[in-house]
Amino acid sequence: MPLSHRRKPRPPQCGRAACGGRGAMTDASNPQTERSHHHEATVSARGSPPPRTLVPKILAALAAGVVTLGALPAAHADPTVNSNVTSDVSHAEGVAGSTSGAASTITVGTEGGGTAPKIFYSSKYTPIFGTWRQGTTVDGTITVTGDGTASNIYSGSFCAAFATHAKLTKGGNITIDRANITIADGTFKLNTSMGMIIERGVMGGFAFVNSAPGATKANAKVTKSEVLIKKGDFTAENNRIFIAGGMAYTRVADVLNQVNASSNKLTIEAGSFSNLASLYGGIATTFTNGSVEGTASNNHLNFTSDSTVGDLAGGYTFASGTVGTLKLEANGNHLTAKGAAYRFYGGYAMGQQSSPTPAGTSAATANDNVVTIEAGSGTFSDESMAGYSDLQGPKLTTVTTEANGNTLNISGGTFNGAIFGGKTVASTSDGSATATAKDNKLNISGGTYQSDIYAGYALDKDNKGTATAKDNTIVIAGSPDLSAARLYGGYAAGQTRDVSGNALDIHETKGISVESIAGFQKIDFWLPAGMTKDDTMLSVTSTDATDLSATAITAHLHGDETETRLRL
Repeated sequence: MPLSHRRKPRPPQCGRAACGGRGAMTDASNPQTERSHHHEATVSARGSPPPRTLVPKILAALAAGVVTLGALPAAHADPTVNSNVTSDVSHAEGVAGSTSGAASTITVGTEGGGTAPKIFYSSKYTPIFGTWRQGTTVDGTITVTGDGTASNIYSGSFCAAFATHAKLTKGGNITIDRANITIADGTFKLNTSMGMIIERGVMGGFAFVNSAPGATKANAKVTKSEVLIKKGDFTAENNRIFIAGGMAYTRVADVLNQVNASSNKLTIEAGSFSNLASLYGGIATTFTNGSVEGTASNNHLNFTSDSTVGDLAGGYTFASGTVGTLKLEANGNHLTAKGAAYRFYGGYAMGQQSSPTPAGTSAATANDNVVTIEAGSGTFSDESMAGYSDLQGPKLTTVTTEANGNTLNISGGTFNGAIFGGKTVASTSDGSATATAKDNKLNISGGTYQSDIYAGYALDKDNKGTATAKDNTIVIAGSPDLSAARLYGGYAAGQTRDVSGNALDIHETKGISVESIAGFQKIDFWLPAGMTKDDTMLSVTSTDATDLSATAITAHLHGDETETRLRL
């Protein structure tokens, strides 16, 4: 394993449905990206890649600075009911298979029908719903379950599409299960005068519980719902759109808000998409000055497209504006992609407690997520990871974050930003923080890498607690281009830190070149067949950031070696 000096490496980075604006919602234009080394960049509101904080900022506009809790949305009129749509529909609220809350199916268009029929009103397009239901009583209940809830779209033009769309305007409980939508073809037409921005897109199940005086319940649950897109135009003039198997969203003041989007699935087989499209298997989000329990677990996202999109995430849960405690989970999600995006996540759990009021123990976990980036994929520009948890609360007594047991498999693509098996950030200025990234694994067999690669990364942001990065592994096989990459087995920053048991595995390959390696306590070389004395398995081109002082190195012979001396 020869070492030669080339250049001083960069320091590691520490750290990212109708259709748009009814209810006083606005986009956050030119938001800034935050990285842990405070690198900042701005983007335009349209046509440019989104920064790391884009989606949280879009969603946070619902809770702060733009509207107040309970201010949106106003009660809407019902859409017109038509379960088999083959001709144009003109209605201000769109078309639904049912508005009673009963499971129902809507079929729109015909095979080969192109942009017809049009779902519109005046000069603007309106949405499609399989089942649509709205409740306006205090602490109401909506339950829509069963395999009979579906939207089947063969052709047409519309501004959003849902299998089930349920909304309570004054608190309550919503449960949606097995809401499925299939789009064989269709054209998405932007309409910014209708709905909230997070409703601008396509979803299997969408549940929203809003606040009102007297509301005591805030529960939204969407499970086992699916979206399948076989073809279609979702470019939306390169505006932001959301596509998800299921989404659960609450914003009820002064009470515990519970959101759960689990076991949902989004599959995209083909089609054209906006470069600001955010795609999720399941998303659970809430804004409240109460406490939060958010879960986005066991969701799946399968993405195949020639388009470059904004975000890809198997499961994503986000909470902001809270006074109380937070418990967030994004565990067991799966993402498989053959395409390109600004960034990707397997599971992503993020929470922000922004009140000066002291609160108790809070936690965020992104564990056991799996991401597979297939050969033939394109470019990923920003930091991306299999599991990411980030919980920040200045007045939280205890903050615990985990990104454990995540797996990232990469066979192709170009990665301009850092990639992580598991990344976790914990922050509380008044309490104690513990951040743990362990048992994560990166399997790299192809692709081109331009930045840092971390198996496990743990940051105690206020440097007052404990950060642990242990038993993480990077496995390198095949012929990836790692010549510009800096490899880290484990990285931990905190008042107390534990970096141990991290491994680099060079598996039956040779001719691998990297810029630097650090944070590994062991390196295993599994020799390839036919290894000769003239071959080199691993070359490290910079000594400045390379640290092997506490690293055990082991060679595993293949068994057909004829040389008495070999160079690793």
